[in-house]
Amino acid sequence: MNIDIERLEAAGISQSNLAEMCKVTRAAVNHWYGGRAVGEKHQAKVSRILDLADKAVQAGLLPISKEVRQRERMKAIGQALVDASKLDATAEEASE
Repeated sequence: MNIDIERLEAAGISQSNLAEMCKVTRAAVNHWYGGRAVGEKHQAKVSRILDLADKAVQAGLLPISKEVRQRERMKAIGQALVDASKLDATAEEASE
């Protein structure tokens, strides 16, 4: 699996943000951005982050303003992904 950089950029998720969410170094994420495949251990997490980021962008929850300080940005991005997962769950319940 390779990183879809455009989807992350559309959501305003930086390499540092992704590294923190995946609990890897920024250097590891930099390698992913450089074309190395995401390791099997992290593929499910990265895929879920990308899916939730897409939903958060569609719902207007992301991107977060660049003026927001890094620590607050990370919290806001995390909350947006949580909110997007709730929207996802609500949509699934409605379709049943």
